[in-house]
Amino acid sequence: MAKKKMMISLIVLLAMVGLCLLGLRLYLNPKTISKEEDTVRLESSNITFKEFGAENFTCTGLTWDDNDKTFWIGDYGAMSNKDTPSPRVVEVNRDLSEIVKLVDLSEVLSSDDNLQGIAYDELTNSLWLAVGDVVKNISKDGVLIFEFDLGKYSKYKSNGICVDETDDSLWVLCYTKYLLHYDKLGNLIKEYKFNYKDQDQIFLCDGVIFVTVGADYNGEENYIVSMNRDSGKISVPYQISEAYAAEGICIVEGKMYIANNGLYHDAKIKESYISIFELYNSNYALE
Repeated sequence: MAKKKMMISLIVLLAMVGLCLLGLRLYLNPKTISKEEDTVRLESSNITFKEFGAENFTCTGLTWDDNDKTFWIGDYGAMSNKDTPSPRVVEVNRDLSEIVKLVDLSEVLSSDDNLQGIAYDELTNSLWLAVGDVVKNISKDGVLIFEFDLGKYSKYKSNGICVDETDDSLWVLCYTKYLLHYDKLGNLIKEYKFNYKDQDQIFLCDGVIFVTVGADYNGEENYIVSMNRDSGKISVPYQISEAYAAEGICIVEGKMYIANNGLYHDAKIKESYISIFELYNSNYALE
């Protein structure tokens, strides 16, 4: 009888260990996104960077400047991982037909910095950059204003960034595991577990954080994941066609713009280009 009880206890213990290991694996391994029942597939129109005069541009990060009514786009500044990056940001007019300003970032970013995300700050008329271990705030002329280190989150690398005008704060998406909410002095407000395979760029619109997820460079398994800022509810509203190498997102007046770095990633469309999507839900339109 005692031996039988020991066997039962051992089986229960092994089951508990198995559940713990499964939970740990799910926690550590990023979740792969797939279509939900109400996910809408969006078709795009595309504008290449060559059309507005940006040659050899490996885009990373996209934001809307509501003051100038222009787009700002980050340039990683390297054609492959063997090249030394020469990062810059470019300001492009509203209809994506010409460059307004080109700003060299070589004096602002060190060789250890990895330019990924960019966000416009309407209150200070400046730009925030997600550059891996740190976040930097610069003027639109490329002068460093402020920076802060991600501390214990540095190893997860800042990738996407956006400004929350409701409380004058920042949202920073790491490449794995976390979505972080900071004040503009670099103090952490809240940590969110957010761990989807190939999560990359973010944009905040009407209380919803939109996230590009997917790196299907030659296929269509690329999505927009949304998280309600207040409730934390997550859904997959859109599948984005022909956005083969998403490296930036913003929504302006009912249109979603996705910057794609097909040049660096050798994607199906082997150029840097902007995909433009008409959103079906007018609640996501910006004035």
